[in-house]
Amino acid sequence: MNTFGELFRLYSIGTIVFCGASFVPLGGQNPLEPAAWGKAVFYGPSMEDFQDARGLLEENGAGIPVSNPAMLAIKPSGFLDIPKRWKSLESAHARQS
Repeated sequence: MNTFGELFRLYSIGTIVFCGASFVPLGGQNPLEPAAWGKAVFYGPSMEDFQDARGLLEENGAGIPVSNPAMLAIKPSGFLDIPKRWKSLESAHARQS
């Protein structure tokens, strides 16, 4: 079954999020949905359908591009090892809410 709106709720329980369909030319997924929950948002190079959202997140340090699956396997763990950066992201989210 294909439904809308369920992924948005699931983002609330994650710590970091990867936007699918972004390593292949499918346009990506909306990175603002996990960002609305204050999550660190990772995505691949193919985010054609969400360029404005990607730019907004990157300008605010909340969007983290990864160029390939190998980088995705490494970069999030380094991000989580830096509590100061994580707290900064949470603070930015609280100010925008």
